[in-house]
Amino acid sequence: MTVLRTIFAVFVLLFTASQAQAACAPFPKSVYLGNFTHAQVQGYVNKAHGGDWTPYLVALNKNLAQLEQLQRGGQGAVLKVQGKARETSPTEIAKYVYMSKQWISVAECLAEQQAMAALNDFSTAAGIDTSTPASLRNESTDAVREVASAAAAGNAGKRATSMVELQSGATAASAAISVKVMASCENGVSVFRVINSDVAWPDTGTFSIFRLDGPNRQQISARKMNMEAGDAKTFRVSKKQNLTGQIGFAIQPSWYERTFTMDSELQCR
Repeated sequence: MTVLRTIFAVFVLLFTASQAQAACAPFPKSVYLGNFTHAQVQGYVNKAHGGDWTPYLVALNKNLAQLEQLQRGGQGAVLKVQGKARETSPTEIAKYVYMSKQWISVAECLAEQQAMAALNDFSTAAGIDTSTPASLRNESTDAVREVASAAAAGNAGKRATSMVELQSGATAASAAISVKVMASCENGVSVFRVINSDVAWPDTGTFSIFRLDGPNRQQISARKMNMEAGDAKTFRVSKKQNLTGQIGFAIQPSWYERTFTMDSELQCR
């Protein structure tokens, strides 16, 4: 039996917060995850991470990757849930995975609502001498898929999420590895966050950043790294490096030949 030191420990300490957003579904109730409201989870994020949903979402995805790995093994395990060891069968682990995916979906919804609310606050202040909303002083969540706000006056911070499918082996018939790339403009800095929500990579991959100018591209950096299950990495491009205002990001695995693809693009000015 496998013993995991921490599975969803992020659910242990939760604090009350502001009223929950009605547009998002409620968090699932189960013996695995407990019974928590939007307000309690929002309060935890505010208390533990200063309102930044990024580390919370990264932890959720990492725990989900561990659970999915157990599920693929087809055996039971002893999981530490909310501080207590719980023996679980393969069927229970499958239910745990299902509930965890629902939980992440709700958390991403709340994170996106927070970012969109920040955008609305910023938009209504256009042309008015006003201070930056408090919600913009914290680094916004990785889960935002479209447009949020930057703390720099006069700039709207763009955000986008793309899913990248890599092969787990050398042949096209091998299972896929899902990688999430989240791009955002933060005070003029281009930021790409990569989350491996699947199994560990079999070898290293090259993470390349390009300066884009219409159909032309110029590579400005490349790093070769591996990613474990649930791992997350962040790449930043300063204003000085971003001469054209447009940046591209690409992943090239070393264990098979992948057709070059610009996996994410970002315009920060």
